[in-house]
Amino acid sequence: MLDMKLFIHAPNVHQGGGAVLLKSLLESSSTITLGAQLDERLPTSCQSSSAEISRVRPKPWSRLRAEWRLRKLTARDKLICFGNLPPLFGSPADVFVFIQNRLLIENSSLDQYPLRTRLRLIMERCWVRFRVTKRIKFIVQTPSMARLVLETLGANAWILPFGPAMPQVDVKGNVKTVDFVYVASGEPHKNHRRLVEAWCILRENGLRPSLVLTISTENEPQLAEWIRAQAEQRDLHIELWGRQDRSQIQDLYLHS
Repeated sequence: MLDMKLFIHAPNVHQGGGAVLLKSLLESSSTITLGAQLDERLPTSCQSSSAEISRVRPKPWSRLRAEWRLRKLTARDKLICFGNLPPLFGSPADVFVFIQNRLLIENSSLDQYPLRTRLRLIMERCWVRFRVTKRIKFIVQTPSMARLVLETLGANAWILPFGPAMPQVDVKGNVKTVDFVYVASGEPHKNHRRLVEAWCILRENGLRPSLVLTISTENEPQLAEWIRAQAEQRDLHIELWGRQDRSQIQDLYLHS
């Protein structure tokens, strides 16, 4: 570990957009001497073959050990904390924190979340605020996130959007099969209920656009049931397609 030039710390990233971005980062860093601490739930296809990988179990003690190991880095190492949180115990390395979860730095209400989730988010909010130092550099994807980091943490953030390359496609001749698509999991801050309520207002005004949601009945059963009930009662054209892989999502975009 002492010879590492770049070290990626992502023990809490294993699915969704975060996993897609992490895979892109690992692949693009394959030519750099690299080490990483990754969530054991992250698919092995996401890791770089040239990286020295440590797998971290989603358990408190395993996470704490992973945080403690960051102290073994040296001042010449570059540390990227990919899971929104700065090092809990500090690190002598040059630290960059990639932050994309607004919930951890804004003061929005958490009342709509289950108790266990609320407690975790409160703890992580405290973690961010109490462990931020002038040495830490923040990386964000959008100008709005940069403004939020400045307003809440008093720190400037680098706007460095990145992601996996999308294959070139010919959109000519594609038949539109759906009007609107919203690709998102069912967490409360994704605002699916507000979106469906907007569709109800459209229907009251004589408009019935089609909408595809990537809500999973297995992972979000209560939300899925509520959406289905609203669609049936209000005569809304809403379909739940469940979770889709990247190729399916790209095809969905092309036909919307």
